[in-house]
Amino acid sequence: MYIKDLAGISNIEFHERFDSPKKLLKGVAGLWELALPLEEDTLDIDQERQRLERELNKVDQEIGKINMRLENKNFINKAPADVVEENKKRLKGYQEKRKKIKKSIDEIAGLSN
Repeated sequence: MYIKDLAGISNIEFHERFDSPKKLLKGVAGLWELALPLEEDTLDIDQERQRLERELNKVDQEIGKINMRLENKNFINKAPADVVEENKKRLKGYQEKRKKIKKSIDEIAGLSN
């Protein structure tokens, strides 16, 4: 499989959700949520938490920009309907991504306990 070759991994599994009792490192890529099983001492948990918090900050900034646009009456009244709708879709996508990142941060906090 092309992805396996690019990533240099031996196995890929697709699951609808991650209910595994194993410790998993999770990330968000677009609409996908990815998980890598963790083995002891293979991850700097604090470094990963910081990375996720930076990603969360970027997502929050994008949400803020889109919210400002959508709250601007001039934008809503003058922009074509498809542009307004595209901004609403982007906002929804960023909000979903934010939830997943926040969940990953909470799970990482549980790994360090």
